Amino acid sequence: METENHALNRALFWVGIVFCLSVLAAPVINTDLFWRLSAGRHFWANFSVPRADWLSWTMGGHSWSDLEWLAQAVYYPLYRLGGLLPLFMLRFVLLCFALYPAFKILELCGLEKTAFAALPVFALGLYPNSDLRPENFSVLFFTVEFYLLEKLRTGWAPVYSWKLFAAVSAAFSLWANLHCGFALGLVLAGFYCADFVVSGFFKRQPQISAKGGALFLIILAAASGAIANPYGYKVYGALIEYYRALPELSGVLIEWRPPSPLDPLQLPYLLLLFSAFGMLIYDYLKNKRLVYAHAFALAYFGLSSSAHARFTVFLSIAAFVSLSSGVGAMVRTVPFEKIKQSALFTAGFCLFYGFFCVWPRNLSKAPPPGREADGLVSYLSANRYFLSAKKLYNPWALGGVLGWRLAPDYKVFWDGRYIFSLYIKDMRLALESPEAWAFFAAKYNFELAILGRDDRRALVRTVMGGKPVLLQRPEYLLFMPKTDWALVYWDARLLVFVRKDKTSAEWLKSEELKFVRAGDFSALQNALCMGEARPEEIKEELKIFAAKPGLSKPPEEFIEFRDWLGEYPGNCGVPVNSRRTRRHS
Repeated sequence: METENHALNRALFWVGIVFCLSVLAAPVINTDLFWRLSAGRHFWANFSVPRADWLSWTMGGHSWSDLEWLAQAVYYPLYRLGGLLPLFMLRFVLLCFALYPAFKILELCGLEKTAFAALPVFALGLYPNSDLRPENFSVLFFTVEFYLLEKLRTGWAPVYSWKLFAAVSAAFSLWANLHCGFALGLVLAGFYCADFVVSGFFKRQPQISAKGGALFLIILAAASGAIANPYGYKVYGALIEYYRALPELSGVLIEWRPPSPLDPLQLPYLLLLFSAFGMLIYDYLKNKRLVYAHAFALAYFGLSSSAHARFTVFLSIAAFVSLSSGVGAMVRTVPFEKIKQSALFTAGFCLFYGFFCVWPRNLSKAPPPGREADGLVSYLSANRYFLSAKKLYNPWALGGVLGWRLAPDYKVFWDGRYIFSLYIKDMRLALESPEAWAFFAAKYNFELAILGRDDRRALVRTVMGGKPVLLQRPEYLLFMPKTDWALVYWDARLLVFVRKDKTSAEWLKSEELKFVRAGDFSALQNALCMGEARPEEIKEELKIFAAKPGLSKPPEEFIEFRDWLGEYPGNCGVPVNSRRTRRHS
């Protein structure tokens, strides 16, 4: 019987591991990847880290400390080697390695037999922030640190020698060059240091307080090691700048906004958050036991993650550790069979959640990041002689792709880096009305504008039959009036405009789209049927549009209208079934 139970436990363990692997094999969708690749390319081209912006015309030459330079120096050759696949594998391996210290934490708590359920919960806690980012390194380092600190708290007595301090200093130096999450590692160590000092004081056990003093020296070694990077002590100043930018970044980036309880991907985080706090309170009321380090970590990362979804991964790790410790303490008073039954219920929930929320997303055939800009990049590349010197406006999420694929010919307005946060307020105000947008465009003297498409419509004054009428037309017509801006390219997702008074009239004659405009084919149909437009002009412009670089596959609405025009005028009154697309801004 004992052999059968052992075999069952091993089978359950490996089922849990396979589940974790299936969760952590999430697709790569993060468009920040491209400005990171630009930084990696800059490093290998110059054998030095970036110290000032070189990708934009707005912040060119402005000081920039790249706190993730080493991760980006790894990304670039891997991408050159095999595209996204090697980067996907790197991300996958880093997150999978984090499962090992998580298992060791369970062992410390005597819960290794529940790993088949606990590790899937841990993996689901990582899932919302498991995209390809240098943060993947921090997740691994943070989990390893948590294990070592828990081991220290539960009785481990390392030899405090120069070798230990040197090892800690080297580890934090590596961490600080990979990702700014090393700062959270210092905070976490500080919580354990405070735990030892407070516990020793209240329990009147000076040896515990002495352990806190030794840990304080280790923290000093870690903080000193973090300075061993190309920016030296300025790395801490860059961290302050980064955190100052968070309120503005939360205005454009979902990951820096508070996590939504309506987002199904945040459900494991919320369950971990409330379960960990509940276990902390239960443990104190039932056993008069309070682990101060866990309470400090849950409070700090709970507040951080409630303000910014990007921190949910660190709260999930802290909650996993606190829960494991609390459940491990329960084993002394609660039969292990009851705990195992709870673990089976938890495993069932993980399977249910994975089936409905994780696996469909992981198996979806989402286009690789940046693919939506393929046509735009082809068009801008083909017309670089006429357009590259112009002051460009681009959506935030598109800046990294354009900087990666079009530099040095084109300079972007902004991309995903914190140094551009000062422009966010202006951009948000500009979207409130056409007048606000005109002020924004004039303030920065835009000459070339790339806008994302959306399905918003507005009443636009239009002349029909010699009389002004109001028609439902695309809202961008109000923001980009024909008198000032010429539409020269569009596809299913993007629009490109140039300032008429800043562009060659001869070039515009062969590029401007006066009639064949995105989402506006119903109005064009009306104009044709009422004699306000000549079919010969429309047919000529259709040819111009179809010949534009990057439009190997014309948008469906264009094809539908072209087919409709082939039967004109006999089909006047038959609407064009144009398909609208959403804007990616």
